[in-house]
Amino acid sequence: MEYTPLTERVRANPRPAVVWLVGVGLLVAVELGRIASGVLNIGDAIVTAVGAGYGGLADGLTTGGTTALITAVGLLVGLWLVGQQSRPRPVPRSSCVSATAFRYAPRSCSTASSSGSVSVPSAGSWS
Repeated sequence: MEYTPLTERVRANPRPAVVWLVGVGLLVAVELGRIASGVLNIGDAIVTAVGAGYGGLADGLTTGGTTALITAVGLLVGLWLVGQQSRPRPVPRSSCVSATAFRYAPRSCSTASSSGSVSVPSAGSWS
């Protein structure tokens, strides 16, 4: 069996390649339609939420006056506080880190002696 390049085989019999390309084009078009539909739905939801939120705030301020304003500010502060609590906090580092964090023998957490050396537990003192 002799090797023939793909371009020559397609030129000799183009029908399978054309059918395959039409199928791929159809599948890509369906996926692009689904993506476009999802983008339009997200945009519609944003517009609806902004419109309803603005309308609700405007109605509340006109009918409720100061009470509605205080309620709106309280809700915004509450949302801000929830956002602050859900943020990851940095872990404070100390000079004495647990021995499980390292593969080496841990340092003792006692302060340095007057000679400036730090006491290190012996190998037999592991618990």
